[in-house]
Amino acid sequence: MNKRIFKIVLWIMIFAILASGFISAIAIFL
Repeated sequence: MNKRIFKIVLWIMIFAILASGFISAIAIFL
């Protein structure tokens, strides 16, 4: 796998985990 593609996929995975945690935190507070 290309190193640049791997870095992009890694950032997308990190962003998805943070976004899901943020959405669940909002759901808990609401």
